[in-house]
Amino acid sequence: MRAICSGDQCKGQNFGFGAGETTFYATVMVGSSLVLDNEPSEPQFLEYDWNNAQLFTITAPIDTMLNIDDTITLDLSVQHNCNAANGHLFWDTYDLPSGIQIDAEMLTPSLNISVSSNGLPRIEFTPHSPFGSDDYKELKIDVIGPLDSWEQGVHYPIPPEEEQFQDRFTMDAEKPPHGSRQTDTGKMAWTWITKDPLDQGMYVIDVCATMADGIYTIDCHLVGVLRFEVEESPSAWLESGWFAVMPVLSVLGLFGFFFQTRIPPWPALLVIALLAATTMASLTALPDIGPGEQQNESSAPNFILLKHGNGSANLGDLLDGKDALILGVFTAGSPSADLQMRDFIDVREKLGDSVSFAQMITGESVEIYDGDSHAAKLNGSWPLMIDEADGAVAKQLPNGMEDSVIVIDSAGFIVAWHSSTMNPIDIEKSVDVANSGVVELHSSSCNCQVFWYSFPCCFSDCPKSELRPQKRS
Repeated sequence: MRAICSGDQCKGQNFGFGAGETTFYATVMVGSSLVLDNEPSEPQFLEYDWNNAQLFTITAPIDTMLNIDDTITLDLSVQHNCNAANGHLFWDTYDLPSGIQIDAEMLTPSLNISVSSNGLPRIEFTPHSPFGSDDYKELKIDVIGPLDSWEQGVHYPIPPEEEQFQDRFTMDAEKPPHGSRQTDTGKMAWTWITKDPLDQGMYVIDVCATMADGIYTIDCHLVGVLRFEVEESPSAWLESGWFAVMPVLSVLGLFGFFFQTRIPPWPALLVIALLAATTMASLTALPDIGPGEQQNESSAPNFILLKHGNGSANLGDLLDGKDALILGVFTAGSPSADLQMRDFIDVREKLGDSVSFAQMITGESVEIYDGDSHAAKLNGSWPLMIDEADGAVAKQLPNGMEDSVIVIDSAGFIVAWHSSTMNPIDIEKSVDVANSGVVELHSSSCNCQVFWYSFPCCFSDCPKSELRPQKRS
């Protein structure tokens, strides 16, 4: 605060203690706590006009907690010991700032990240501020990488090269976060998730926050970085290529045995070679065996699960009279739940009643109450199912116990899936594929494969010579 007094009359009134001086007193309340009680400023002689207003500052340490929705109250009083001239107080006028300046660690947000087994990052930002979450006017979160070294994991005022710029999330009045969840401490955390998994390597989360009452000429009032690494997914114990080698090794071993004993006729050798070739072709289609190897392009598990609220749901009922089922799978507290819900709502009007929608919450030791908040948002729009305690149903799906959207046709076969969520255009295309009779073509191709597998056996059943009945004498 600043005060003025025209002339130096007050300075000449110097007889007596405090004569001619002006002193301000401040009382500050934070909520119901008294933190400053009639704290005085340094006394000054007012001797300048408004061109050079004098500054009065009251500085004092305080020890208190500023909680959300607390009101800060400032009471000012003044003692002007100058009878020769009146003083004038300039409060926040003529570009002279006045008010309370609090120097403290009030903004203590937290930034966390978890990476799924398939490289899908999930970002959590807890916007702690004594003035509430509205104090964070805008957030920009960049996912940058892969990095050549950890030294590159810093704040980037200018976005890096396109190859390293993976994704950007923006939160403001028009763009809400992907989702939110309540942390273990009872605070609300904003959550985001990328639509595509990240490759193996080193990455950094770069956060730029703009505060509601910050200086408008500064782009980032709060900067934060978080380095993380996407590890290589565990390799399969046995890849499909090894299965294809087994018929070849078996045939070579059998031929070696024949050469040492008795070589069969050439038709038998041809039958063995054809059997090995057809068997090798089928074995190459087998999936890899090992941790994290999920099935794909196969039938969906015939599940029966509890629904949030009451009742149960099974695959047969969800597909009854429908062309396809759009199933969204998400873990407890994941932002993919809200992303899937928005995409489902956008595409449901176009697809009509020919397609059913459902979501399933999964995870280790998942409970019914884990879906309370999302069930309130759905408001019965479609079933919200609870996976078994160990995620048994989700483990049988292509993406395993991770966030994904799966399209299942009327025959119960998985025709398409995508990590995190699936945009409405891809959902429409997947439903068209489900309606195009791909399963029938698949069945026909299976019949053809069965024919070719059994065709060599016809040679083995053919007679090796012509047998004529002997004439009786």
